[in-house]
Amino acid sequence: MPNVVMHVAAVGLAALMAVGGAIGGVSSARAETADLREDIADWLLRLYEDDATLYFCSQRLEDRRVRFSEITERDPYLSAPVREKLNEIIKQAIPKTWVLMSGEAVASTVNEGSVFARDRASASDVVADFEESQTVLRASVVRNHLDIARLKIEIVLTQKDGRICDSATRQWHFNTNTLDRVPAPPFSATAVDIYDINATLRDGLRTTIPRNLGAEEDVPFMVTSKLEGQRCAVSSEQLTRQLFDAAREIQDNTGIAVSDGAGRAFVPLSPDEAETVPHLQVLATTSVRIAEEHADDVAVITFTWRDGARRRPGESRIVALQPGALKRCVDGSASSSGRDNRLEIFLANARKSEAHQSTMAPLASPFQVGDLLEIDLTIDQPVFPYCWALLQDEDEANGLVFYPFSERSANRPLDAKTYRIPHDLNKPDQKLLAPGTILFHCFVIKNRAPNALLNRWLEAHKAQRYLDWNEVESLAKEFRQITNISEIYAWIRVEAS
Repeated sequence: MPNVVMHVAAVGLAALMAVGGAIGGVSSARAETADLREDIADWLLRLYEDDATLYFCSQRLEDRRVRFSEITERDPYLSAPVREKLNEIIKQAIPKTWVLMSGEAVASTVNEGSVFARDRASASDVVADFEESQTVLRASVVRNHLDIARLKIEIVLTQKDGRICDSATRQWHFNTNTLDRVPAPPFSATAVDIYDINATLRDGLRTTIPRNLGAEEDVPFMVTSKLEGQRCAVSSEQLTRQLFDAAREIQDNTGIAVSDGAGRAFVPLSPDEAETVPHLQVLATTSVRIAEEHADDVAVITFTWRDGARRRPGESRIVALQPGALKRCVDGSASSSGRDNRLEIFLANARKSEAHQSTMAPLASPFQVGDLLEIDLTIDQPVFPYCWALLQDEDEANGLVFYPFSERSANRPLDAKTYRIPHDLNKPDQKLLAPGTILFHCFVIKNRAPNALLNRWLEAHKAQRYLDWNEVESLAKEFRQITNISEIYAWIRVEAS
C-alpha cells in the first residue's frame, strides 16, 4: 500500500503561535458546514497550543519528522477520485511553514521520480528511514450513511523504544459528493458500513481466490444476480464486465490477480459447469439492512470460493450505487442461474458481530442418504441460538424451524462449549432421506429474542410445517434488526449411497 510520507521540520510553540496569528481568521467555533481543509488546518495549527502534554512530548523526540499515512484503497469506503481529493485536502491543510519532503514507498520499492529515487537511496534504506520517524499522522475513513462519511486524523508520538508518548485524534463528518463538512448524522443502531463498489470488486478478487492457486492458473467464475435488466448497474452482464475491469486494475504483487492482461485469465462458467468445477462465485442482491428510503441506492456484493463441499467466504459488502440505481433493475430471482440462488442471496445479507465467535461444522461432507445428521456447534460464551434448516429445490425454497422448540429451551442460553446437534439440543435423530443440499443456519444473540419475534418462532415450530420463503425472509429481517447479532451456518450436502 502506498504511504505518502512527509518529513516535517520541528516547530516550537512560539512559531506555531506566530503562524496561528498570521492565519488568525480561522476559528474553531465556526459553523458545522465550514470548509473541511480550513478546519483541519486550524486543528493542526492549534494542536500543540491546546495540548501542553503533546507539546512537551514533542520536544523530547530525537527524530521530529512526521510520517503521514494517507487514506488508501484498504479504506475502501470512497471511490478513488474522492479518496485522492481527500488526501490532497489533508496535505494542503498542513501548515505551509513546515518544511515538506514527500515520496511514495510501495512494499520494498520506491516509485521512480520521487525525491528518494533522485537521491539514489535504496528502497530498504527509505523504508527503514520512514520507520525511524517518531511521529505518525494517520488518516482513515468510515462510512455508515449513503452520502456522509467520517474522517479521522490521528497523531501519535512515540519514544525511541517504541512506547507511545502521547497522541491526539480529531474527527470530521463530510459529504462524499462535495467533500463539504456536514453535521454528524443522528446515531442509528442499525447503521451499517457502506463501501465503494469498485474497491469492493478489487478486494474480493484479492482476498477470495485461494493463495495455493498458482499465479498462472485460470480462475473460473460465475456471476449470479438477483437484479437484472438492460439498464441495471449490477445485472449479471454488467457485473461481469466490471469484474474484468477490476482484475485489470489490480497490481499483481501477490500473484493473486491479473494485471495488464498478463498471467492468469478469468473464465466464465455455465451453471452446469459450476456444479463440478471449483470457482469464484460473485453474487449481487438487495440489502435488507439499509433504511427503506435508500433501498434503491445500494446493493450487496458477496464473493465466495466454491470448492465441492467447502465454501470459502471472501468480501461481503453493502456498496453505494448512483442514487435510485436499482429502480432500473427488475427482480431476476426466478430466472437467475444456480440451484442455491435463494440460499446464497439469503447469506449475502447475513450479519456478523465480533462479539460472538461461534462456529458450526458438519461431521461429514458429503453425507450419504440414510445417514444421521450430525453437526458440531461450538460456542465461545453463553448465547441464545435460533436455528433452522433452509432448503431449495427446482421450484421453491422453504424453511423448517429447529431450535429452540419450547418456552423452556427458549429461556435457557447455551453455555460455552461444543454441542453435537441434534442430541445435545434434546432433539431426536434426524435421518437424511434424499440427495440434495440443506443450509443449516443459526442466529446467535447474547440475550433472548424479543417476545413478539420469539412467539412467531415457537408458533412456526409448533405448526411442524415448512415455512414459505416470504415467511423465512420476514423472520430473518426481524432477527437482523437486533443489535450485535451474528449468523453462523453449515452446508449439508447429501449424496445417493
